[in-house]
Amino acid sequence: MAERTDEPTRSGVEEYEDLLDDGPTTSRGGREMAAGESSTTAEPSGSRFGSRLRTPSLSSFLLTLALVVVGMVGTGTLVPFVPFTGLLGVFAAGFGLGALSDRQRYVSLAVAGALAVGVGTLFDYLVISLLGVGLPLVAVGAGAGAVAAVLGHYFGRDLRDGLTEEL
Repeated sequence: MAERTDEPTRSGVEEYEDLLDDGPTTSRGGREMAAGESSTTAEPSGSRFGSRLRTPSLSSFLLTLALVVVGMVGTGTLVPFVPFTGLLGVFAAGFGLGALSDRQRYVSLAVAGALAVGVGTLFDYLVISLLGVGLPLVAVGAGAGAVAAVLGHYFGRDLRDGLTEEL
């Protein structure tokens, strides 16, 4: 019987992970320190939650936005007359990124989901938006898109952690 190694094998998806790279990280998701950098500048003072969030790079954000838009449009095209199918696509894009990547991308997915679903809602209800009641509708759509993307990423990361954990 083949033994399971401690180091996961490199798949085809992980080859493209350098496009999504936001910088050097440690195995726990934190940022590695450069050679001349002290520990006081590596992690900002404050809450633990704030120190774990990083600003995504532009290429990482654009690739994330493209995946979210493809997921939203793809599910909306496959199931055309059912409402909220775009949110399922945003959830699926977040889930896929969470399951296939070892980096946390909560911020970029939240912004990409909010932007994609907000713009999609604006175009879906353009006549209502022109009458003046569209802003609350777009805000609700953007919020739902951000929540769907972040939840998808969370569940994808949870699945990945469960599959790669030692028994």
